[in-house]
Amino acid sequence: AMNEIIIPEYCAGEDVICFDILTEGYIDYMHLMFSPEGQNAGFQDTILSSNIQELCINIRDVQVGKHAASLKAFFHNEEILTQDLIFTILYPSSIFEQQWNDVIAVLTEKYNGGYQFTAFQWYKDGQMLPNETASYIHQPLSIGAEYSVLLTDANGMQLMSCPIVAIDQ
Repeated sequence: AMNEIIIPEYCAGEDVICFDILTEGYIDYMHLMFSPEGQNAGFQDTILSSNIQELCINIRDVQVGKHAASLKAFFHNEEILTQDLIFTILYPSSIFEQQWNDVIAVLTEKYNGGYQFTAFQWYKDGQMLPNETASYIHQPLSIGAEYSVLLTDANGMQLMSCPIVAIDQ
């Protein structure tokens, strides 16, 4: 058996991500296989030895998005179980810039890594800020609070950014 695997969300540009895998019973090896979209986004299929408790993969060049994968366990070369996984790679906080103590702006495509966005919804400490749907937020910032934004791209994909922490400027 394989316990349910919870994969946290990660920020684009991180080097390596690791998460726990707890297996019971006899397993010879496991094969982590990504969807074609996941492979196109930069993930690589991985074969793991049986006694692994933690899986680490390199995501430095992986594109943002929700990427499907499956983890298949084998015993005597027979697939004995499969777990579907979703890897969520969020927009990095480097797409933002804080200006003074009252503005956080999403940088334009030229400066944000080439992303184009069509819609914005701002959050503070995980709570949606009503009517804050511009590419920037202009209000007195709470120093130490985490600001993030739900971004919609030209294809209609919605994905959160990693948070930026407001600092006293």
